[in-house]
Amino acid sequence: MNSTARIATAASAAVAATSLITTTAQAAIPNPDGPLRTHTETWIDPATGRPAPARITEYPSITVRPATLSVIEPASGTGGLFLRTPGGAIKGLLAHADQARFVGCHPSDANLVLVRQITHGNGGWGAYEGYVKVSATADPGQIPCGG
Repeated sequence: MNSTARIATAASAAVAATSLITTTAQAAIPNPDGPLRTHTETWIDPATGRPAPARITEYPSITVRPATLSVIEPASGTGGLFLRTPGGAIKGLLAHADQARFVGCHPSDANLVLVRQITHGNGGWGAYEGYVKVSATADPGQIPCGG
């Protein structure tokens, strides 16, 4: 194999590895049904350009339904929405006058929904993405995964 062929092989392996990483990153919400199967395949290691074993875990497809309304706001009188980690610890505040967009449902707690803040500068602090309590939103019925 000449050097051009090796470079092309390494480049295609790097692209394949990048697409695998991207696919994994998009599946941020774990599926509670668990994996369909796990097996080992041989892939080209992009760092060395040589074949190497790779453990592949396949999961069933998941569907995230979009909210019927795209804007999520704090309920009147709450003073804002606390943005939380997946474990529930507070890491920021979406101010009462700010808005967020629905990102996804919490994998195990139907009372929490992942949002990304889309307006800023009204007195909030900390992170601009996190889980919020569905019950503290202005219209809990619009959220497809609310508890």
